Amino acid sequence: MIQKELLRLKPDKVLVTDEEGKKIGVLSFDEAIKLAEEQNKDLFLITDKAPVVVVRIGDYKKYLYLKEKKKKEVKKPKEMKTVRIGVNEAQADLERKAKMIEKFLSEGYPVEVRMFIKGRQQIHHDFVKERFQKFLDMIQNKKLTQPIKDTQNLIIAYLAKL
Repeated sequence: MIQKELLRLKPDKVLVTDEEGKKIGVLSFDEAIKLAEEQNKDLFLITDKAPVVVVRIGDYKKYLYLKEKKKKEVKKPKEMKTVRIGVNEAQADLERKAKMIEKFLSEGYPVEVRMFIKGRQQIHHDFVKERFQKFLDMIQNKKLTQPIKDTQNLIIAYLAKL
């Protein structure tokens, strides 16, 4: 089968590629049609914006399926990873969680860091805020994507890779 859009263009010369995208060479349009018919495969347009029209010999429906799948994959954003820390958490635990956040960031995930403030800890909000900032300073190669959200019982920071 030869794509209708390709028949409308009817170019003199075409760059022919196979199913894997490897170049077969620059052929006349009629030679490309014959080659596709010999292999019992489809001849379809890849791009007509190049100096020489690029066509492919292969399964057209498979090409459309893979193209659509790739398009969906690009649109899907990576899920946000959430890390919770406590005010009275040990230094070793904070270091472990900082390394975990660095790993998430290096893999391309956005990270949400939450610190819950309970009961009497709310009285010492300045201390809690300072402790949260020290934890954020432990994390390498990060940037804040939004300002730090600070409420009475919760502090949230959204991080992304630099």
